[in-house]
Parts: sequence; C-alpha cells; structure tokens
Amino acid sequence: MTPVQARMARAALCLPAGEVAQRLQVSRMALWRFEHGEGGIGQDTIDRLQGFYEARAVVFGPGHWTGTGPDVMQQTRLMVSGLWLILHEHGITPSSKDLIAAYQRALEMG
Repeated sequence: MTPVQARMARAALCLPAGEVAQRLQVSRMALWRFEHGEGGIGQDTIDRLQGFYEARAVVFGPGHWTGTGPDVMQQTRLMVSGLWLILHEHGITPSSKDLIAAYQRALEMG
C-alpha cells in the first residue's frame, strides 16, 4: 500500500485521520506524514493500516489504484477481456512473456 493509496482509502471511507491513528495507536501526525510520503510509521504499522482498510472492503491494486466494494475488480477483468478480444480480432496473440512485460511496464508507469 502506497501513501497515496492510504490517503485515498481513508477518504473513501470518510474517516478522520485522528480516528484511524487512534485505532492504529499512532499519532495523527505520524499518519499524516505517511499519507504524504514523508515516512512517519514503520512497515508493521503500514501492514496493520492496510489490514484495517481491507477489513472495510478497500482493495489495493497496482500503482496508486484503490477501490471499495466486493466487485471492485469486475470492471478491470471486463476491460482486460475486452482488450484481449480486440487483439485476437486483429490477429495479435501475445505470448505470456509479452503480457508479463507489458504488465511490468504498466506498473512502472503506475
């Protein structure tokens, strides 16, 4: 979970920073620093923060992608299927190696 994802998750759930910080037993300032990319909390706390949000149906994807709800990945799966159909219709069948390389490039663009 990136700092941007943490900030987006908290905003999506309409939770004040003070409430989240209190539940994690960190200072509000430490949470603010993390959410703004300035450190502030350790990896164990980041893991607890991610678990806190995931328990409230927040899903974290590649890059800064963050969503809520049980079917949050459905749109992504449909989009990928649609892109695959377009490629197939044009006679393009990428190898697994090509797909993995494209995925890695997309993550880097994140």
